[in-house]
Amino acid sequence: MKIFHPRKAYLKIERRKRRVGQVVTVQAIRNKLQEKGITASWTTLRKMLSVQQRVTAVFRQRDGKTLNIRKATVAENNLQEIYEKLGISATPGGIRKLTA
Repeated sequence: MKIFHPRKAYLKIERRKRRVGQVVTVQAIRNKLQEKGITASWTTLRKMLSVQQRVTAVFRQRDGKTLNIRKATVAENNLQEIYEKLGISATPGGIRKLTA
């Protein structure tokens, strides 16, 4: 006899919801871009978006502490166009400074 465990069932449902949520998000982005005239496939969009990265510069200060600065690289022209059509910032995450 197989024993039903409610926690396992809950986890399966949560995983399914996450996958469905990701698909809905991808479709929402693609639909918004198609309305604005960008008809590229999701694979092409991912390749264009993968060019931009976040970099960390690490500096040693006079007092011995370390200063970490995280910043996104400058968006290329085609990527800048996508950001403008989606109405989001071309510098995701902004600039973060952390002293350790």
